[in-house]
Amino acid sequence: MNLRKDSKNLKKTAKSALKQIDDRNYSEGLKYEGYKEIVKIGMGFRKKDVEVVVEEE
Repeated sequence: MNLRKDSKNLKKTAKSALKQIDDRNYSEGLKYEGYKEIVKIGMGFRKKDVEVVVEEE
C-alpha cells in the first residue's frame, strides 16, 4: 500500500471513529452529568503511523 493511500485510509478510519462516538451517543452521559465542554477524539493507526481527528462539542 502506498503512503498516500495509507494516509487517506487512516484519516477515514479516524473520522469513522468520531462517527461511532456520535452514533452510540457516548457524550450524552457526560452531558447528563453536567459537562459543558466535551472533546471527542477519533484515531486511526497502522504500525507507527497515526491520524487523529478532534471535534469539540
